[in-house]
Amino acid sequence: MRTTVFLLVVLAGVCFAATLFEDDFDDGSADGWTEYTTHPGSASYYVEEGWYHMEITPANGLVFAFSGDEGASSWHMSVPDYTVLCRTRAFSNTQHVGIAARWQEPYSNHNAYVLWLRYWPNLVSIYRHDGGANYEILASAPFTLGYDLDYCIRLDVYGDLIQGKVWQGDLSDEPEEFLVSVNDATYMEPGSIGMGCEGSGAELKHAAIDWVIVTDSAYDLALFTWGGVKGSF
Repeated sequence: MRTTVFLLVVLAGVCFAATLFEDDFDDGSADGWTEYTTHPGSASYYVEEGWYHMEITPANGLVFAFSGDEGASSWHMSVPDYTVLCRTRAFSNTQHVGIAARWQEPYSNHNAYVLWLRYWPNLVSIYRHDGGANYEILASAPFTLGYDLDYCIRLDVYGDLIQGKVWQGDLSDEPEEFLVSVNDATYMEPGSIGMGCEGSGAELKHAAIDWVIVTDSAYDLALFTWGGVKGSF
């Protein structure tokens, strides 16, 4: 379900950020998302109890979904500067779960900024993906991660400033400081937002995403809980 959540911003009582995009998957579908995988035919996508699930088995498999606020003609973002926020859950054997910003077409080129929750090394990292298997880790910070647990994850792209936060609990538990931050001007076009998971093992990689929100300026969501936000609609 895609709705306008200006009420969210008004209730927050902070800066006048406009909500560009929102999907809570409570309608049981993921309409408007372009699904992509490195192994066509081996990936599975489904919505269950308000969570958008993505699965893939082959080694070094990547499964992602993309969207934006421009509509069905492209599903790109209309502006290059925005905040992406969602809730994630990963299941065993999944190495990386993350959200992407400014992902350029074609999606198979993998040109984007991605904030990865890296479960095996227990790190949170900002990656710049530069096509195919080429990437650079721009910033990393230690963060203890556990399977079957929910994490809020936030990625900001404003000009050449790329920042990320990860935390457990509700929106009200958002930490004040960003966990990772870096300056990089490689990708400045709006591109698409994305979310997905990957891993190097041959076991099933499985992640779920809930409540994706994109705003056109950074703002503090500390007055909210996931249940309180969803209960407003």
